[in-house]
Amino acid sequence: PASSTISDKINFWLRYAILAPSAHNTQPWLFTISDNKLLVRKDYENMLSSGDPTSRQAYLGLGACVENFCLAAGHWGYRAFISHQAFLVNEDPIAVIELKPGSRTSSPLYHGIIKRHTSREPYKSTINFDLDELMKYGSLGCARQIFITDSKIKKTIAKLAGNAMGIGLSMNAMKEELMEFVYSNNKPQDTGMA
Repeated sequence: PASSTISDKINFWLRYAILAPSAHNTQPWLFTISDNKLLVRKDYENMLSSGDPTSRQAYLGLGACVENFCLAAGHWGYRAFISHQAFLVNEDPIAVIELKPGSRTSSPLYHGIIKRHTSREPYKSTINFDLDELMKYGSLGCARQIFITDSKIKKTIAKLAGNAMGIGLSMNAMKEELMEFVYSNNKPQDTGMA
């Protein structure tokens, strides 16, 4: 709607925003249009309380939604300024996007918005190696020691381990477990870490 109101344009760009991926396609977002601003809010009714207790996946989806919206606005000749973003878990709104006319900026990512899809098939790993050939067994009781010499495989495994650690540390149960090992410098203990 090139000659229509800014509100109509925002509604049009929201068609791209809601194509953002979200956990189980829950689409955990709500929108409020105020003049030339879009307020992005978290939709608590579409949250996965058991599957996403920390709301991490919801925030990833909200971030993708905001990015899609900004790409669409840019493609159609508007600059999107994020004038507010939430830093606290329950802060509302999540983001405030202010829109101003500008030059048209097209990105290959914009064109990818409508082409993105899922195959709904099981995840296929990109690690391409035969683990049996890489394993040489050491005598560590019931554990098996694996020696890996290929630097590409080492980097891939390190990346997977780092991602797993990040996911683990985002879980409340893991945080509570780690709290037992942490102490304040004001109250030092024999064991634990500062």
